[in-house]
Amino acid sequence: MATAFGVRSRVAFQAAGAVLISWVCGTLLASSTSVKYLEVALACVIGFATPMNHLGDTCRNGFTWITSAFVLAPLGFACCYLCFLLGGLRWNHWIVAIGLSCTAFLAILWAFAAQQLSAPRAQLAGNSATVVIALIPLLVVNTGVTQQKQVLLGAAGLLIALFVGAVIPLVLSHLPYIGALSARRQVPACAAAKLTALADLCEATAIYQLPTPAALQRHRECRLRLLAATVDLQAAVQSASMELTEPDLFPEASMLGDFKSKSEDCRRSLQMKSTMLAAGFSQVTWDLFFKGAQGELLRSAAVSAAHALRSSASRLRHLAGDEVPEVPSASWLGSGSSHASAKDCQEAAQRCRSAWENFWEAQLTAASQPQWRERVEESMLRSMPEFEKLPGVPLDLFLSGAHYFKTEGSPEGAQVAAFDEACRHCASLLGVRGACEAAASLAEMAQHAQQDWRWRLPFAGSFTGCRHWLRVPFKPQAWKTGWNKGAKFGGRMAIAILIAEIIYVNVKPHLPEDEDGLWTLITVTMAVTPVAGNSIFRGLLRLFGTFLGALLAVGTVALGGSAYTQAPSVFIMAFFNKYFEQELQFAGMVNFTTYVIVLNTLADRNDPEISDQQEVLRLATRRMLDVMIGVCLAMFANVFFFPERAVDELRARELLSFQRTAEAIRTSSVVLAGSAARAPEPEDSWDDLRADLFASAEAMNFAGDGRPGVMDLLSDAYFESQWRVAGGARVLGGALWVPCGGKSLPGHRCLEAVIGISRMLRITYMMVSLCEPGFEQGAERPLANDPMVLQALGYQGAAIGDELDRVLNLMKPRFEASGCEQHKGTPGELNETLERLEERLELLFRGAAASRARSGGLTLTAGHCGGARSAAVIKMLHGAVEAFIQACRQL
Repeated sequence: MATAFGVRSRVAFQAAGAVLISWVCGTLLASSTSVKYLEVALACVIGFATPMNHLGDTCRNGFTWITSAFVLAPLGFACCYLCFLLGGLRWNHWIVAIGLSCTAFLAILWAFAAQQLSAPRAQLAGNSATVVIALIPLLVVNTGVTQQKQVLLGAAGLLIALFVGAVIPLVLSHLPYIGALSARRQVPACAAAKLTALADLCEATAIYQLPTPAALQRHRECRLRLLAATVDLQAAVQSASMELTEPDLFPEASMLGDFKSKSEDCRRSLQMKSTMLAAGFSQVTWDLFFKGAQGELLRSAAVSAAHALRSSASRLRHLAGDEVPEVPSASWLGSGSSHASAKDCQEAAQRCRSAWENFWEAQLTAASQPQWRERVEESMLRSMPEFEKLPGVPLDLFLSGAHYFKTEGSPEGAQVAAFDEACRHCASLLGVRGACEAAASLAEMAQHAQQDWRWRLPFAGSFTGCRHWLRVPFKPQAWKTGWNKGAKFGGRMAIAILIAEIIYVNVKPHLPEDEDGLWTLITVTMAVTPVAGNSIFRGLLRLFGTFLGALLAVGTVALGGSAYTQAPSVFIMAFFNKYFEQELQFAGMVNFTTYVIVLNTLADRNDPEISDQQEVLRLATRRMLDVMIGVCLAMFANVFFFPERAVDELRARELLSFQRTAEAIRTSSVVLAGSAARAPEPEDSWDDLRADLFASAEAMNFAGDGRPGVMDLLSDAYFESQWRVAGGARVLGGALWVPCGGKSLPGHRCLEAVIGISRMLRITYMMVSLCEPGFEQGAERPLANDPMVLQALGYQGAAIGDELDRVLNLMKPRFEASGCEQHKGTPGELNETLERLEERLELLFRGAAASRARSGGLTLTAGHCGGARSAAVIKMLHGAVEAFIQACRQL
């Protein structure tokens, strides 16, 4: 896979090359034709913004601007002509101001409606991010142009500049060496990176058994690498769908989705294994299951799974065209310089399946072997020599929890502690089994992996969304959906533009004749965002970037020279701002934009020589003021008008996670109750339940393992909480939001609960995976007809589900924007319901532990794994409900 330095260099060269071509060609045209340097600046800005790491993302950005120009420009001209008619065939500033606001509002509603028709494919034509295109004709009028021909020519010039600025990076991105990385490389390379991270975690699981600080640190590092690899793979797959070619990593189109699902199953199985180990086991369990032949088989299974995953990764790296990393080794081991073949993947998958089958069979048959029972006696007597003279079989002592007598206050408590350890042990064994099964399946998929490419027409309506954009006026339902999704965003945009235009109309008499409010309006258009947190963050970065860009422009002009001789400095500015875009984020974009705009605006007034330092300082100061006013207006509108906060979306995702978790726990409780009562198991739609849980887990899977990432929903909610705008009161029917600060605000509470809810979803997903498609023989060993188990689960297993439903009904006001600020503590009724849930969990464990002891054997029995699965499900159920309760109390 290409290094970060190589990827950044490619993108930086594409952006700088596109800017240089636009600058040189635009300067030549501006010096000999009527082309304005302002149009050159616009082409440079679009050329800088379009290139991305992935070819698909570059294509998406470029075609978004190009196709939006074709559909939004007619809308803008129509609204401009309408304002001209309403003004009595002349331009009225107040009508133009209202027209700008109404045009922006209409374009945003239309974009959201078209997006609804285009779903699930991304909408390119008329994207709401390009609303500035619809405003171009009216913006030209706002600069003081009054003749219709000049308005048409000015708007056409800006649209052509925008088109050219988007096309040049598209061409450069397809060139060799400096072009963007295509899905042909990125998808298999990112998939290989994730498989390698999974292999590292498998090897860590094989080596680590005791929860030492070093082992826990290694597991944490592996887990964070897995999260990063998962995010990269998702981005690569999403980018692949936007390219001009349609990649397919596997022969069947659905297998890429299966690959992602299997890799996630492997990840969650390994995490379940490591979580169970992190809690620690007694010395007796360690001696019985993790030493000797049993331990060797467990390590062999984990190492075989790691080998299968590494073979798959090598195969995918070969498809990506990446070189094999050099690994020093002894000469008799070979150089290791060749990629794994399809046959290697097949053999690795077979070895993996054989290893985990041997491991699992040994686990099932161990209890019936005399040698294993001798080890039980030796381990028990070594750990507890005081029991040497007591009558009873050591295996019975082990089942009754004798090894916990020293740490527990009662025999019943020791029995429950021993059963909890047995459940965790079963869950860890099933985690190894699930990881090995997934690793073998992934190796078999990699065996058949290939590169199958089908060309797609780049300007087809289904690809760009033009067809859906044109269909919107005839689809009332689409307008309704667009209104529901985009009315608040469009309202904030319209209000911010209207306020900016009102300010400009009132201060225009005091400004020089050549000054206009163009860049203030453009800043408002680009700075108003769908959520408040994003607007605040972008606004602060925009202010910083504007100030720095203006200073650099002043310094460049101080060095002297014409627009021709400044091409190298523009290239260097574009390269370094794009190269460090990840660290600078939006500030780099604004820094370069301000730099280019100041130079080009000055060139328009002092062409061909730029030497008036006083004019440069005045112009730089003017541009900084323009942007500062625009940023402040955008932040003001986003915070106070038609609130649409990131914390609202975060709460909606969390509520959906609670609801799906409650449904999964209810279904699993029904299965456990059926096993306890030895009744037929109900037929449930496990596929739908797993899919819903998977979707919820993905929606809560933010960058950084629960800490704010880069420009995602969690970071937006974080900034809203930090700036104390996450909570407040709605007035004027919800049109105005009055924020109020405080650490007890809902944004802060929701952020604290993210990690717990993500953990709850992971546990619930594994619980459902263990339940599906039902338990085998032996599942009744820790459950059979125990009165405490039946009482805890209730009639047909409905008791826990009913309690969870009552909790959700009490929690719903906390997820509503109108009521979340009114509940700062935990109400008594909610506390009582949560306590009843805890009592049921305790009763379930006591009854299951007693049932296991009465059965006279381990949960694992020869030839049957139903007892292991039911015990693991009990532990997962306990963990899921505990996480549910903890998250409820956090909120």
